Amino acid sequence: MNSLYQLNSDAVARQCAQSRADAAYWEALKNNKLRYLEEANSQLTQTVDHQASRIAELEAALAKQNK
Repeated sequence: MNSLYQLNSDAVARQCAQSRADAAYWEALKNNKLRYLEEANSQLTQTVDHQASRIAELEAALAKQNK
């Protein structure tokens, strides 16, 4: 009976350790993906801002030319 209890305890301990390791893996994966997406979003925002600025410049030049 003691041997069976110890074997079951070891299995539960292994399962808990594996669950913690799995959770840590998925958390790290999620954090890396989030960091990547935040960087990509920042770069795209800069591109959009630059293009909006360029459009405003071209519109001003066009308005000046039409006068």
